[in-house]
Amino acid sequence: MPRSDRSGIVEAFDTILLVGASAALVAELATLGRQLARRSASDALARVDIDIAAIVIDLTAIPDALEVLAPLRQHARALDLPLVFLGGPGMSNAEILHAYACGAIDVLVRPYDPSILCAKLDVMLAMYRRRIGSELASIPNSAAATRIPARVAEDPEHRYRFLAESIPQQVWTARHDGSLDYVNTLVCDYSGVPALVLLGAGWLELLHPEDVPEAVARWSRALETGEDYDIEFRLRRWDGAYRWHLGRAIPQRDETGRVLRWFGTNTDIDDHKTMEAELRASQRALRDSARRFQVLAEAMPLIVWSMSPDGEDAYLNPHWFEYTGQGESIALAERWRLALHPDDFEACFASWAAAAERKVLWQLEYRLRRQDGVYRWHLGRSVPDLDGDGAVIRWYGTATDIHEQRTAIESREELLATVSHDLRDPLGTIALANATLRETLDGDPVAAHVSQTIDRSVLRMEQLLGDLLDLATIESGHLSIERAAHDTGALLEEAVDAIAPRAANRGVALEVSRPAEVLRVQCDRRRVLQVLSNLLGNAVKFTPNRGSITVAARREATHAVVSVSDTGPGIAAEQLPHVFDRYWKSRDRGKGGTGLGLAIARGIVEQHGGTLAVDSRPGAGATFWFTLPLA
Repeated sequence: MPRSDRSGIVEAFDTILLVGASAALVAELATLGRQLARRSASDALARVDIDIAAIVIDLTAIPDALEVLAPLRQHARALDLPLVFLGGPGMSNAEILHAYACGAIDVLVRPYDPSILCAKLDVMLAMYRRRIGSELASIPNSAAATRIPARVAEDPEHRYRFLAESIPQQVWTARHDGSLDYVNTLVCDYSGVPALVLLGAGWLELLHPEDVPEAVARWSRALETGEDYDIEFRLRRWDGAYRWHLGRAIPQRDETGRVLRWFGTNTDIDDHKTMEAELRASQRALRDSARRFQVLAEAMPLIVWSMSPDGEDAYLNPHWFEYTGQGESIALAERWRLALHPDDFEACFASWAAAAERKVLWQLEYRLRRQDGVYRWHLGRSVPDLDGDGAVIRWYGTATDIHEQRTAIESREELLATVSHDLRDPLGTIALANATLRETLDGDPVAAHVSQTIDRSVLRMEQLLGDLLDLATIESGHLSIERAAHDTGALLEEAVDAIAPRAANRGVALEVSRPAEVLRVQCDRRRVLQVLSNLLGNAVKFTPNRGSITVAARREATHAVVSVSDTGPGIAAEQLPHVFDRYWKSRDRGKGGTGLGLAIARGIVEQHGGTLAVDSRPGAGATFWFTLPLA
């Protein structure tokens, strides 16, 4: 309930609004015996009414408080409310002056004496009550008089100005001839220009030069016809930046219809305009991209498709219809069900669903039914187009006819298997005959040398046949990998032990750098040892006497990185891109071999989901490294 002081004036203005206040500040002001209202920065303006006697704002609790609370400052100024700012210990003199320029009655910097703050507020409240009391003295019993100052309640002009200064909107009025006679404080705060400069025709100075002719033409037409004024233009802000505004004005008329004056507003729509422009540009780019995609898709001699994540919007290029002979009326899911080989359908969609869930590239070989009923092998691939948040915008895919290539590979595999079997039998016979012959040599050195040559040739032929079979299996995608968890350190030791005699014979030192932690990898032990054997064999072959080889392993995210480094002559930069090509042999490092070892090693590593690469430069040795997924 309102109280009466000794002069008999109603104290309806006892509440102090605290914005961003802590519990400690509330406790400091409790001794005042006043009503305290706590509000956040975002909620403050909605809760301010003219029963508030003073506003205290804690600047340290609100980031960019002087800018965030600009509407609240305008409200306080319109209602003549005392405004007190509380700053932090690091507040500079320039910041204090800026706070006063923003309408502060007082600025206190921490640390301060709470009793001083209470005393200052007590004086401000007393002065405010006396002023309001004098305005209410003429109508002391009016309920409305306790809420609206008398000068505002009695004068329509004051009522309008009171409202114009209270709302967070640029407001202006003009005489019947179009010359401005009033702008509210928010116009001045936005532009940084005093009201006196903007009155009359001074407001034109705020407009962007390109917008002046249209603004003047429309304003002149509104003055001439009496129609409402409506225009979008750019207004210069206090920092020199131009922002788009929507300018509107309506006329006030007398009983004869003659225009007495104009009431107008400027509404900032710059963010909206920017969003509209970005949306239009994005839509244009999307249409252009879609058109280019369709032209490209229709020109390509393979099946091309795209689909929205929900499957509602789907596209198939003309080649699909030419190949399958399907009509336009068939639904997308039904098209694929009818076209895919029944034995491939389940595996195809299971792998697609897994890739779609992970939002990664999908690839699979499957058979598609041609319009004549013949099934042909295709390589299906699709990739997701992701937005900045990682959500799928659209899927794009292709289906490429690989029937001839697959048939050729299968034929080659059959041929190699047959040749391998047919050649290994005579090779075994040669090896056995050579061993029998060697027992009858009786120490003949020439015969012994010939026997050793035969053994080496047989071994080399067996190695070549094995490499050819491995390469064919890798290229066909049929390499069998039996994964299990293995300790990386143990794999390194086993590989080094196997190559150690060859290294010792060449005077090459071997060093194993085991990882500090136990690194277990998911791999096929036999195949990984095959890769290490190839890399170590090459390193021993090309490392000079008294050189060294280091084998190491380390953790890198979800993979183990295994490296083999030598102190050999290195590899020339122009040869590095060809190191993993089939039958590649470096001119500088030509030491025999089939030229298939590194190609096979890369195929094995990639089949594990890893990467095999090399770092080298002439004279500084070479480091071959590969990754394996951790178990």
